[in-house]
Amino acid sequence: AHMLTLRRPGPLPEGIKEGLKELVEAVIRTVDAYVEVVERLTHVAKFSFRHRDIREALRAIPKVEELEHETDVIGMRLGRLVFAAEEELGPVGVYHLSELIKVIGEIADSAARAADRLRTMLTRR
Repeated sequence: AHMLTLRRPGPLPEGIKEGLKELVEAVIRTVDAYVEVVERLTHVAKFSFRHRDIREALRAIPKVEELEHETDVIGMRLGRLVFAAEEELGPVGVYHLSELIKVIGEIADSAARAADRLRTMLTRR
């Protein structure tokens, strides 16, 4: 299996290239939204535990989840493009691109899970 990865990759179809860029941008937006939640919570922890500040932080969490869902949709669409281009990419290319899409999407999934854990911690307070 390792020998298959030594093959020089060919050019990516333009639709897949654009889809990968779109996926990465969506993941970055998701992580940025999560960072915003963490910054709000850091402010709450440093300066106050006022209910209003906690509610504001909680209101920012659904945005992370919405952006993560958008990332999932983009990843699914991109996966369909990859499998549709199997003749051009070859089976190894399809496999590697599918794995790449999965790994990139898991970054957004991790941000959404972490935001959900923060919500749980705040609501148990």
